Amino acid sequence: MRSSLSEIFSIRCLSSLFFVFTLFGYNFITSMLGRFVGNESTVITTPFRVFLLLLSFYLIYSSMSSQADINKEKVLTANNYFFLCIYAVYVLKIFFDLYFDEPAKAGQYYWTTEKYLWFVMIPGVLTIILTIRYIDYALVLKMALFVCFFGNVASLFNMNFQGGQNMGRMQIGENIQLLNSISLGQFGTSAALLGISQWNRKSNIRIFKIFIGILIILGLILIAKAGSRGPIISMAVPVLVYISARQKNPLFGFIVCGLVGLLGYLFIDYIFQLISYISPVLENRFQRTLLEGDLGREQLFNDALQEFYKYPLGGGYFMVPYRCYSHNMILDAFMTFGIFGGCIFAIMLLLSVVHAYKVMHAEYSDSQWISLIFLQFLCANMTSGAFYINMPLIATIIILFTLPILSRNDLKTENR
Repeated sequence: MRSSLSEIFSIRCLSSLFFVFTLFGYNFITSMLGRFVGNESTVITTPFRVFLLLLSFYLIYSSMSSQADINKEKVLTANNYFFLCIYAVYVLKIFFDLYFDEPAKAGQYYWTTEKYLWFVMIPGVLTIILTIRYIDYALVLKMALFVCFFGNVASLFNMNFQGGQNMGRMQIGENIQLLNSISLGQFGTSAALLGISQWNRKSNIRIFKIFIGILIILGLILIAKAGSRGPIISMAVPVLVYISARQKNPLFGFIVCGLVGLLGYLFIDYIFQLISYISPVLENRFQRTLLEGDLGREQLFNDALQEFYKYPLGGGYFMVPYRCYSHNMILDAFMTFGIFGGCIFAIMLLLSVVHAYKVMHAEYSDSQWISLIFLQFLCANMTSGAFYINMPLIATIIILFTLPILSRNDLKTENR
């Protein structure tokens, strides 16, 4: 009995740690240690990836061999299996392109994707699936708050130390620390969203309320100073959805969100003026986007559409040939699988969004933040990154579909 309890405790703690590090670990480690190693990023990132891989192997083995009778009820839902089938097909398609269909066509990006799939994604997805019933979400939340708080403090210290506000956007990540400007801003977004999700909890004591307020401010400052536009969108959309979901009447929530958006549009000049005091780089990029558009992104989008037009039914390559992903996961899916596969992929994402909304609308106090983080990564993948190598997004989708079942199991345990 004693060994069984220690086994449960070990798997719970390590599964929770793995989930937190899957979401925020890379940003945290590089933020804390980046300034000590200069431009030698592999000194930090390689040991971190190896640690996660070894932890993943241990958790897979422990969960499969565990004799502990905890939460024996199945927690994976039909939506989980639907999602996992889509992801499995996606991975198989990528491997086909890698090994059997002119792999030299895309150069280095092909081989980077291959390594990431074998050593990060496949072990990571298996670990989340097998340990999902052991994850302690209250513990995960505490660890996430700790990681985001100290990681954001370290990021801002590094930035102020180097005078990063006056740098060009592409230099911010290179010269301040080992995060690029997008990842830097997304780390601030995560911190702010975590704080917002905890702000109105009735159990908050005053000192914790102050801590949450500081966390939100830190996140917002980091978003502005990172000089990237994507994190702004990744912050605004989840917050508006959260405001809507927390209303008793969803229609009223949508009206409130519409009014907030309208006010933002009416006072856009004043907002830009405020941003310019904090981050001239970000203000300049927004102004240029409104006047000129984003030529780099537009070119990638057009290239992806051209690939889709070549193979509208069966799909073509998983990426834009000779370049990289299209920076929009919907376009990636249509380019890869054609119109039918792309529509199935879009349906899966829609189910995920609906589920996230339901979780925010319900009273899962220790896990509503997961919905916000999911929406953040979802929005981020609409303008940057690729779905099939985005472990944080995939992990949150898997968790989201199981939250109602896990919450019912917790209630059953409490009533016994």
